[in-house]
Amino acid sequence: MSRICLVRHGSTSWTGRRYCGRSDPGLSDNGRSEAAVAAEGLADLHLDLAQIRTSPRRRARETAERIAGSLGGAIVVDDRLREVDFGAAEGLTFDQVQARWPELAARLLAGDAEVDWPDGETAAAVRTRIAPVAGNLRAADRDTIVVTHGVTIRGLVALLGPLEGAVRAHAVQPGGIVVLDPVGLSGAPAVER
Repeated sequence: MSRICLVRHGSTSWTGRRYCGRSDPGLSDNGRSEAAVAAEGLADLHLDLAQIRTSPRRRARETAERIAGSLGGAIVVDDRLREVDFGAAEGLTFDQVQARWPELAARLLAGDAEVDWPDGETAAAVRTRIAPVAGNLRAADRDTIVVTHGVTIRGLVALLGPLEGAVRAHAVQPGGIVVLDPVGLSGAPAVER
């Protein structure tokens, strides 16, 4: 099995401000810089690159295009890598979510990734959607870069385990990278950049 590099897309004008699932803003100037830094970090890994898989959302595709421009490699758009559907929380700030759904906000503050979004996607639906992706990644015979979203990265890390506590995938910042290698996938810590 080869290395899997999970990359969170670069920032948009909504990043850290509003829940952005179905909405499709492009990268901000800062996000383009983060994508360039991610491409440099990936180049340092000297990957035997099979492909770059990306969410269909523009922010992820633009990040993937920046990486492909630096490393080469074919980009494959995979709808299963899309961000979670935040449902009624789409476009809201955290304070607005907290006012409408205090229990949900408390779970989010506690770092709980297993949440069901009001009128949106459930945690079980997200797992079901990305489980086949995890299987494809495990079976790859060359390194793969996956450009996606925070919730999807957390889900993939959980599915690709067992991993020890060294991976803090819940904290992956825009443009951040989690590298899972064959050693990491057998129980040793993965590398977070």
